[in-house]
Amino acid sequence: MRSTSWRVKLAALFALILVAVLLFQLFVIIPHIRNREVSLEQDQQEGIAYSIARELDTDLMQTRGRLVELTERPEFRNMDVAAMQKIMATIAEGSYRFESFSVLDTDGRFVASTVEGFSVHTGNKSYADRPYFLVPFKQGETYFAPPRFHRQAKLVSVSVSVPIESETGKRVGVLMGGFRLNHLIATVADYPLEEGQVVCVVDKAGTVVAHSGKDLFALEAGPLSLDYGGRPMVQAVMAGRKGKPQKYEQDGRSYFGTCVILESNGWGVVVRAPMSVILATTTGLTRWMLLVSVLLFVVTLALTLFFTRQITETQRRAEKALRESEGKLNSMLQSIGDHMSMMDKDLNILWANEIARRIFGNDIVGKKCYEAYHGRQKPCEPYPCITLKAFEDGKVHEHDTQVTDKDGKTIHFHCTANVALRDEEGKPAAVLEISRNITERKQAEEELVRFSSAVKMTTDSVVVSDLNGRIIDVNEATLRMFGTDNKDDLIGKNSIDLIAPEDRRKAVEDGKIVLEKGYVRNREYNVITKDGGRIPVEMSVAVMTGPDGKPTGFVGINRDITERKRAEEELKKHRERLEELVEERTQELKQAQDALVTREKLATLGQVAGSVAHEIRNPLGSIRNAVYFLKMTSARKLEGKPARHLEIIDQEIERTNKIITSLLSFVRGPSPEPGPCQLKDILVDAIDKAALQRGVEVKLGIPDGMPDLNVDCSQMTQVFLNLLANAAQAMDNKGTIVVTAELTDGKVRVTVTDTGSGIPADHMNRLFEPLFSTKAFGVGLGLPICKSFVEANHGTIAIDSESGKGTAVTVTLPIAQISRNAV
Repeated sequence: MRSTSWRVKLAALFALILVAVLLFQLFVIIPHIRNREVSLEQDQQEGIAYSIARELDTDLMQTRGRLVELTERPEFRNMDVAAMQKIMATIAEGSYRFESFSVLDTDGRFVASTVEGFSVHTGNKSYADRPYFLVPFKQGETYFAPPRFHRQAKLVSVSVSVPIESETGKRVGVLMGGFRLNHLIATVADYPLEEGQVVCVVDKAGTVVAHSGKDLFALEAGPLSLDYGGRPMVQAVMAGRKGKPQKYEQDGRSYFGTCVILESNGWGVVVRAPMSVILATTTGLTRWMLLVSVLLFVVTLALTLFFTRQITETQRRAEKALRESEGKLNSMLQSIGDHMSMMDKDLNILWANEIARRIFGNDIVGKKCYEAYHGRQKPCEPYPCITLKAFEDGKVHEHDTQVTDKDGKTIHFHCTANVALRDEEGKPAAVLEISRNITERKQAEEELVRFSSAVKMTTDSVVVSDLNGRIIDVNEATLRMFGTDNKDDLIGKNSIDLIAPEDRRKAVEDGKIVLEKGYVRNREYNVITKDGGRIPVEMSVAVMTGPDGKPTGFVGINRDITERKRAEEELKKHRERLEELVEERTQELKQAQDALVTREKLATLGQVAGSVAHEIRNPLGSIRNAVYFLKMTSARKLEGKPARHLEIIDQEIERTNKIITSLLSFVRGPSPEPGPCQLKDILVDAIDKAALQRGVEVKLGIPDGMPDLNVDCSQMTQVFLNLLANAAQAMDNKGTIVVTAELTDGKVRVTVTDTGSGIPADHMNRLFEPLFSTKAFGVGLGLPICKSFVEANHGTIAIDSESGKGTAVTVTLPIAQISRNAV
């Protein structure tokens, strides 16, 4: 009886433990697994939706950009109908993107179009009340029309309208472009999805534009005949907001869906999957866990009851069984979830889960994340990484990357970084990074590049080659690019041979980078077509690997960038022309400013000169007469300082008179009377009139037989008199002035060189400026008068000087056709 009671108690104890474990599994483990599956499905749905949305956004924005480029052409700015019609027809004929173009004038009437039957839209009928005219013309914004199905051409398209502006910024019309959507329908239909997943693209009215699970062209009413406006995710698109990923009921079934709004035109990408498919694995795992738990406890209880007489052995076995059970439970818990680690602001690893330790080692806590996961000595690039971005803005960031585990094996991760802890001020103190292993998906995507019909239909060239570079497959776009319709023209050739000779060395170097890094992106080359022509392409190349991770070949994606290169060249020409115009206008403005300053100074001189001549010369004449009278009557009686002061007064009167004469000469301007003159006579006359002091020596180096000059002798004498006076003053009236002459190119070049202190560099540009002088008693008219006289006699004057090394002034003058020596 005692034995039976003990067994009952033991059985009750095991029953309680079994119930507790089952409840823990039902209310903790299984909900956690289900939530994790839903979270994984959400991440995958968002990845698909964002990928398709980015591709469609890119196509639509490129379409808008191409239309804007057309409107900036002179033919469109000037609304040249014939020229616009020709340009649009040429582009529509050769474009894979556009199926039609149309232009409306300011009254909303069609004036040019590539649409067949265009005449039905012409005449006096106005379409000014239509949104495709009102939005761009009145508001200046791009208008994306609802999609349309052209049944006869089996074509789905959407029209995009942009304003046309003249050179002055006035709107003069609207340009509409029809954008083909068949490639989008095919891409979505063939998009690689998990079991049960469905993706569709809908417009703002809820109409299905593309669907992965339906052949829209096989529908009786054709594409655009499905209305999903009553579905929750589509209603979010119609309301213009991003739909929150959620579970919802439809037609008696539970679904989980996600939607993304296109930035370009407000369309939406919707992805959904049945909850039954999402949780299929979880349901099987739940049943297995419950079955294992029940069987485990039943077996354990049976063994315990069977060996009741051997209590010690039974306890050990029970403990062993418990440890095994705990080990299995722990294994199941550890198998749930992804690699997780927590970092501080300095990228030190604060915590890592068991999965992270198993992949990268038990000692990763305390290390820098870029050392532990990437084997780097400095932070990852591009900088800042997603962890640092999360610290900066507190938002969720994600990206795909590859890491190296403790065994040197490369693993592809999709990483999400989010703030895990915040300090007392609410600032991020730690960031949790969750990484999902997507290595198999990456391998599947790379393998899919070769075989996917979506790749074969892409407008970019795709070339697949083996490890030796020998081409083994190409898509239709590649055949069009190289001008052939036969794959045999390309398959079997070495891919390097298709590249222009001048770019092959660069291609070989990039090939080494591909082998080291696994890929290269956006390299520009010239390729040779079948007929020997050249096409500029933008090429990206990646290594393809097999299931064992070893390289099996290469896949290259090439994009024809002829139009972009042409646009870049045109932009470069416009930019260079603009720089030239700016430089020309700057020079003209400077010259105009200089001329204005000169005119203002001359005007001032002109106003002053007249009154100076009258108001000063009269008193000067009286003073001179008084001095002359004193000299005649009292000079003999004056000695010493009084006599010298009379001489000073006489000299200053003469100096003042010269200043007045210079002012009048400059203001009135030279009116030369040219005639034959001997250079030597001019120079001798100038030396005599200069009355240089004894400390100044003038050396003339005038060759014999110099021809006569055809100049005004008096003006040229004044020129050289001023130059000799300036030279003497620069030498403090002590030194040698050298005057040389030579016959060059039918003109006489005369150089006056002194040994003075030279001219400072910052004064060189102002030497011929009126009223500019560095002398204590200078007026600043000597050199301007020289320049005026020389240029009036069809000559030139130039000054070469260096501070501390003297000055050389060169005057070039014309010669007479008949010299004295020829008479």
